[in-house]
Amino acid sequence: MKELNIYERLTQVRAMVGSVSKSAKNPFFKSSYADLNSVMKTLAPALVEANIIYTQYPNIVDGADVLTTELVNTTNPEDRIVSHTRLVLAKNDMQAYGSAITYSRRYALISMWYLWLCKERGVHSSMWFLWSVVWSLKN
Repeated sequence: MKELNIYERLTQVRAMVGSVSKSAKNPFFKSSYADLNSVMKTLAPALVEANIIYTQYPNIVDGADVLTTELVNTTNPEDRIVSHTRLVLAKNDMQAYGSAITYSRRYALISMWYLWLCKERGVHSSMWFLWSVVWSLKN
């Protein structure tokens, strides 16, 4: 049986996970959003099944503060995807730095996995599955 590479495993996860619930509330803007814990909880079962782990950490790349996200194939740890998201700070203090890291972690995961954000979990799952099937047939 052929061993799957990180991109094939990434595709597996994308097919298993289509949406994340906007379960957190922002009273200032009177809106709901998918917080980091919801995103991580949504991804966890699919990542285990696809044998992928990820790590995220602050880093400096070419003199810029970034959040580095690494997706690693657990059966072949050299097989990985590395992404850097620039950290944008509103102020130059630790509160702003911590906030930028948290926002970047959430946004990096949502964009890497093409997660739909919806008020009710599962609303867009069937649309995502259909889109992923069509995409895989085209490529």
